Amino acid sequence: MDWKKIGNEVFLLGVSAGNNMTTSEIKEQMAEGLCHFKTLMRGVLPTLAIISLFFAACITLFAVALMKMWISHYNKKNPEAKLRLREFLRLPLEMKIVGAFFALLIISLLESFAVAIILAILTPAMIETISGVAIPANC
Repeated sequence: MDWKKIGNEVFLLGVSAGNNMTTSEIKEQMAEGLCHFKTLMRGVLPTLAIISLFFAACITLFAVALMKMWISHYNKKNPEAKLRLREFLRLPLEMKIVGAFFALLIISLLESFAVAIILAILTPAMIETISGVAIPANC
C-alpha cells in the first residue's frame, strides 16, 4: 500500500468536502499556487545570495577596521613597537585567531550560498512529492 498516496487522497477528499469542490479542482488550484511559489523562490533566492554577500563584505570590512584600530592603539601605547599589519599577521597566535575568523566567515558565506542553491533546486520537488500535485511545466 502506498500510504502517502492514500493520505494525499484523504486530504483532498476532506478539503473538497468542506469547499464543495472536486479533487481535480483542488489539485488545479494547488498547482497554480505552487507555480506562484516557484516564481517567488526564483526571485527571492538570488536576492538572499546578494544580501549574504553584502553582509559578508560588511563583516570583513568591520574586522579589518577593528584590526587597524587595535594596531594603532597598540602603537600609541607602545611607541617603540611600531607594529604594522603585515607584522601583525606574521605573529603566530594572532595569525591563528585572524585566520580562524576569516575561515569561519568564508565557511558561513559558502554555507549561505549552498542553502540558497539547495532551496532553489529541491523546494519545488519536495513540494511536489509531499503534496502529490505536479507543478505545471509552463511556470
